[in-house]
Amino acid sequence: MIKGIQIERFRGFQSLNISDFGQFNVIVGENNSGKSSLLEALLLMGNPNNPSLCMLVDGLRDWKQTKDSNDATLLFYKRQFEIPITLSVDFDTMENRKI
Repeated sequence: MIKGIQIERFRGFQSLNISDFGQFNVIVGENNSGKSSLLEALLLMGNPNNPSLCMLVDGLRDWKQTKDSNDATLLFYKRQFEIPITLSVDFDTMENRKI
């Protein structure tokens, strides 16, 4: 089970740290507050060695229908692709995944 997640410079998050996940969690917020971005980060961390997950995330956002469909800078905070994205998840098994 996930214990915590740290997100740096991913989509709209400059820095986000959530700890104390429970067995069930509810994500609420206004439109454009980052709910989907948080779920995408968790999806990417579920299997970080699977390159097709990035394409799945693109499909979830339906980017292929927009003028930005080939713009990978959309993944980066304020589209600053020079600064790397960091995703880290802590599990209750003491395992940590970081990409």
